[in-house]
Amino acid sequence: MMTIEEIEAFDLRKAAIHECGHANVTRHCGMGGSPAIWHNDTDNFLKEKLWIGTTHYKESASTPLKLRRVAIAGFLAEEISGFDSISDCDESTLTERLESSFGDCFNDSEGWSRSDWEGAEGWTSADIHAVYLSLTRNWKELLEEAATLINVASKSGSAICNSPEEFHDNLSKVYNGNQPELNAVLDQSQNAERSALSRTPLAPKLVVPSKTRLQLTVIDRAKKEQLARNILDVVCKAMSVAHIASLGGPYKVERIKCLSQSYYLLIDKANTLITTIHENQQDFFSTQTIEWQDSKSGRAYLRWMEKWGIKLPSELPESWHGEGFELIAMGMLQNLPAEPSE
Repeated sequence: MMTIEEIEAFDLRKAAIHECGHANVTRHCGMGGSPAIWHNDTDNFLKEKLWIGTTHYKESASTPLKLRRVAIAGFLAEEISGFDSISDCDESTLTERLESSFGDCFNDSEGWSRSDWEGAEGWTSADIHAVYLSLTRNWKELLEEAATLINVASKSGSAICNSPEEFHDNLSKVYNGNQPELNAVLDQSQNAERSALSRTPLAPKLVVPSKTRLQLTVIDRAKKEQLARNILDVVCKAMSVAHIASLGGPYKVERIKCLSQSYYLLIDKANTLITTIHENQQDFFSTQTIEWQDSKSGRAYLRWMEKWGIKLPSELPESWHGEGFELIAMGMLQNLPAEPSE
C-alpha cells in the first residue's frame, strides 16, 4: 500500500508527463501548446487522481488527424516514462498496451480521460508511429518541462508552461501596446532564463502564474468545465434513481443522500472558484489607470467582472424529480464567460 504522500507524488508526476506528452504533439503539429496541471481537491484519493491537467492549443490549426494523435500522446507518454530507458521502449509494446487499455466504451478504458478517449477513436498504427517518433526524439526536453511543472505545482498547487509565443501574446495584452515596458519585461525574463540555465542542466520554460488578468487562465477554464461536467454527472445519476422510484421501483435513500452530498460539495467548489476569479478580477481592475477603466476595454472588463459576482444556489428538491431545479446551478456556471465581450 502506498502512503498518501507517495500517491500524491505519483499522480503529480503522471499528470505532468501526460500533459507534456499532449503538448509535445500539439507543438509538433503546429498548434502551439501549453500544458497545465493542478491539484484535485478530493478526499477519495483511492479512486480519483490527486493531480489532473489539460493542454491548451490553437484550435484553429487543428484537424481530425492531428487531434487523434494528440489524444493518444498523453497515454503513450505515460507508458514510455515507465521504462528504465528510452531504448527499452518500442512501438509494438506501446501498441499492445494501448489496445489493452482502450475499451469499447469509456467505462472499460483505464488510464484515459473521457476527452482523450473520445478524441482517440479510430487511431491507427500510423498515428502511433508518428507520436512515438515525436515523443522519443524530444524525450529529454519533455522530461525537463515536466520537471518544471512538478516543481512549480508542488509549491503553488497549479502550474502552466507556456510556449514563448503565447507568453509574448499574454504580455502584449497586459501591457496593452506599451512597447518599452513590454520589451523590459521580456529582457528580464530572458536574462532570468539564461541565469537559470547556467545553474542547472534543466531548461525550464517561462511559467505564467495562475491568476486572472484579461481572460481566464487555461487552468481556470479547465476547472470550470470539469466542475460543470461533474455536476451534470451527479444530477443525471440522482434523477435516474428518482425516475426508477417514480415507476414503482425501489427508492434508494442512501444512494440519493450520497449523491446529494456530492452535489453540495461540487457547488461549494464551484463557488470557491467563482469567488477566487472574481477577487482576482477586482484586484486587476483596481490597479489600472482611470483612463483605462473609462475606456471601451475597461467598461467591457467591468461588465465581465460583474457577471462573475454571483454565487451558485445549492438548494435541491428532496425528490430530485420533476422540476429541473437541479440544473440551474450548472447552467449558471456554464454561462459565465471566459473573457470580456465588447
